[in-house]
Amino acid sequence: MRKFLTVLFVILSTLTFATSKINNNAYKSDTIYSYDEVDTKPTVEKGMESLYKKWNSVVKYPAKARINNIEGKLFVSFIVDEMGNITDYKVEEGLGYGCDEAAIKALIKTKLQWTPGIKDGKPVKVRLVLPFAFKLT
Repeated sequence: MRKFLTVLFVILSTLTFATSKINNNAYKSDTIYSYDEVDTKPTVEKGMESLYKKWNSVVKYPAKARINNIEGKLFVSFIVDEMGNITDYKVEEGLGYGCDEAAIKALIKTKLQWTPGIKDGKPVKVRLVLPFAFKLT
């Protein structure tokens, strides 16, 4: 009986240790790094100039902003995940008058592929913050 309890204790201890290791690894994959924390920065296909050109071609200037002569720069943050997808859009500094929503909609419509950031040789999630300008013409 004593051998049985010893073996059972060893097995349960091993399973508990293995489970805690698995949970720690799962937690690490949820980490979101800032742009400066990664070894290789995320990049967008065809470069940033291409992103802004595409964004300018699809953004719709909100009527409310046009009527009120609203111009300026706003900042949108988003995450480039391990697969190069962009998610979790958020306006960090906005203009209001519908510009904030229009900026995010246009960013989604660009549909450009991103190369993920790399940390310690592995693709990771990285939060980027980019400026977007609204200018009346």
